Amino acid sequence: MKIDGSSPPWAPSEEEIKAAMKCAMDLKEYYPDIRMEWNPSWPEPKGKPVQISIFVDADHATNTADRRSITGMKSFIDNTLYKWKSKRQTCVAESTYAAELMALRDAAQHAIEMTHMLQSIGVPLAGPAWIFVDNNSVFLNTTMAGSVLKKKHLSIAYHIVHEGQAALYFLVFKVSSENNISDMHTKGLTGVPYWSKVGCVMFKPNGKSYMVPDGSTNREE
Repeated sequence: MKIDGSSPPWAPSEEEIKAAMKCAMDLKEYYPDIRMEWNPSWPEPKGKPVQISIFVDADHATNTADRRSITGMKSFIDNTLYKWKSKRQTCVAESTYAAELMALRDAAQHAIEMTHMLQSIGVPLAGPAWIFVDNNSVFLNTTMAGSVLKKKHLSIAYHIVHEGQAALYFLVFKVSSENNISDMHTKGLTGVPYWSKVGCVMFKPNGKSYMVPDGSTNREE
């Protein structure tokens, strides 16, 4: 896959993409029968290929009433925001890992949904969708073949993410919390943290993105 000046600003490097593709091929050995679905009635893709990008995060046990976690998600088609989500999870997660894995499962299902939607209207794809997470344990556990989970609901989410990579619906990448722009949908942010994440999806009339306003600080206001 060629990364050029038209790629999103968060595009992973060639080395990162090669490493993610290798992980996907390793997972393919565990799911030899899995492949991307294709409907023969879908039109032939035409036009410029587009890239799907999804940022996902979770804030563990943030609700003091029932201790349910919050899932935050932002999805893009090239540089254009397609959908955002900030939603309380449907069950209590006993750990940060569980909350982040359930959020990644939602992102995986959303990537498959977006892929089929674009294919069904004849839009060509540049390659597998990119999913960005900031939890290192979830990243390693869902990109390495051979790891196992005992709890049923977590194991289901784990296999959904593994199968999606094996079928090349998406690839999973690790980003820092500071660069995870879905973080703003899991907790309240102000000052520089807020503007640094909202700037990439807000544009002025001249097409340039908003920058961090002068005088912004990390102080909670």
